[in-house]
Amino acid sequence: MSDRNQISEQGAPAGSPRRNGVLNARQQKFVLEYQIDQVATQAAIRAGYSAGTAHVQGSRLLSNVKVREAIAKAQAKAAEKAEVSVERVLKEYARIAFLNPQDLYDADGRLLGVREMPEDAARAIAGLEEEIIYGSNGEGGKHDIGRLKKIRLTGKIPALEGLARHLGMFQDERTTLQQAFQIVIHVGDEE
Repeated sequence: MSDRNQISEQGAPAGSPRRNGVLNARQQKFVLEYQIDQVATQAAIRAGYSAGTAHVQGSRLLSNVKVREAIAKAQAKAAEKAEVSVERVLKEYARIAFLNPQDLYDADGRLLGVREMPEDAARAIAGLEEEIIYGSNGEGGKHDIGRLKKIRLTGKIPALEGLARHLGMFQDERTTLQQAFQIVIHVGDEE
């Protein structure tokens, strides 16, 4: 028997909502599973639909108004629980996009410790590495002569592109910052 012909415990076809508008058990499971990776086919399989029809079932479930509402509620709840908001995301984008590398160093040009950096600068760091540099002590041994500190920053261009998209600066969703702000230099006599 196919998924379409299966009957739920409430007497309704397996994919349809109950008469009172409440989702059936598999639809509720689909909503939960969809939160994992937001791939409808995989969510349908994990929710108990057959792998052979999961792509059709996933698409059908996403077109169901009640299922979409349940997904939106679950996403909003997860965002609230994680304290994620549009304002917070934009602020993080701005921290990365407008980082001044001078904020990472003291007046003598030495890299500050992360705790000493301004918050905006510290939040733009993607990774830190520190190596001990050894020198010869003249007796065949080695001794610590310093530290090499490497800092990897989060990408500035992707952050600027994210902000630009949010502000509607790109007409086409596929436009990138590099494409939007091309500089053309003409060399020679052109009239």
